[in-house]
Amino acid sequence: LRREVATGVGAVRLSSLDEATGTFDATVDVILRWRDPSLAFDRRDRASDREIFLGDEARRRLGEIWDPGVRIANLAGEPSSREASLSIGADGSVEWVERLDATFDVELDLGRFPFDTQTPGLDLVVPAYNARQVTLVHTQDDVERSGIGAQAVSLPEWRVRGLRFARHEDRGLD
Repeated sequence: LRREVATGVGAVRLSSLDEATGTFDATVDVILRWRDPSLAFDRRDRASDREIFLGDEARRRLGEIWDPGVRIANLAGEPSSREASLSIGADGSVEWVERLDATFDVELDLGRFPFDTQTPGLDLVVPAYNARQVTLVHTQDDVERSGIGAQAVSLPEWRVRGLRFARHEDRGLD
């Protein structure tokens, strides 16, 4: 059984980039969407076409259903804050949104500074499944929901040009 997990990222705030430590601080929304037919329900029975869970209740409910286990590989330590929401549609569609205020590791090559371009980002990985089991995708809907907020950047020395998504596979034990 192969499942596709649609991914989106919204940068709410980019507040610092430390060239010396190779880290940046940001508040980001990670949006994951997939379909699980076993979660489908009759909307008439619940008088709604969607169940919505927030915070700890969302984390508890996510622990009860299939979860792709998407992680951010370049998260530097624990986030200073974490908010979550889980939405389950009558058709079995699932949407997990997690807002993280955190520090992220980034590889910088400053050999051509100040005439260079750097691409700090989030490395989303699925450690529990291989590419035949779970594939991360980025649909047009995800493109429209992803981006950098108008007031998100407060890095006076840096100019942000937008988001870029790239897919690659790493070889591992599985």
